[in-house]
Amino acid sequence: HRPDLDLMATIITPPPEKFHDKQAKSIQERVTCLDDIVGRKVEINEVKQVYVAQIEKTFGVELSHGELSRQELDYFKEFEEEYTSEGFLMDRSEKRLDPLPRGTRRRQMQYKIPGGPLIRIICFIKGSRIWRIIITGSIHASPLQPSSPVHEMENALMETPIDGKVIRDRLNHVMNRPNYEMPGVMPEELAEKIMRCCQ
Repeated sequence: HRPDLDLMATIITPPPEKFHDKQAKSIQERVTCLDDIVGRKVEINEVKQVYVAQIEKTFGVELSHGELSRQELDYFKEFEEEYTSEGFLMDRSEKRLDPLPRGTRRRQMQYKIPGGPLIRIICFIKGSRIWRIIITGSIHASPLQPSSPVHEMENALMETPIDGKVIRDRLNHVMNRPNYEMPGVMPEELAEKIMRCCQ
């Protein structure tokens, strides 16, 4: 089944900067489907068979057909509840911050790291401090659980003075944690962009 790329392009509307340094210049050029890649119709059962074979090969196990175990059903229920919750779905939304304190100013900017992610910064400023900040974009951060580097940076910058050194130090503190990865994102550059956003 081929996706309706024109419909997708009306729903997914990234800023033009997203494609600035990419070969593909639109959603339609960027998205593909398995049928197009292999040059023939691929049935879902074939995909399932490949998954089973690769899981067995990778983990050295033999899978068997059957019902999900009680433990597997519990995992499924837990993940379903987490990933369909209001908190999860609205996590990157400004609405989660409502109501804003009186006198809070909103500033926004976005920038594209050459060969890297497009980053959007939204700062909520109260007086001379960052009351809250939301950092979004096509950032590939890991780990995602229990809390991602992006969430940790946002938490570290809550109530932070609008001061380049303080912001840079807090970002460095988060990004230098063991096993934290955000390819293409440098704390010094991000701090400078946050400062610019706050002005």
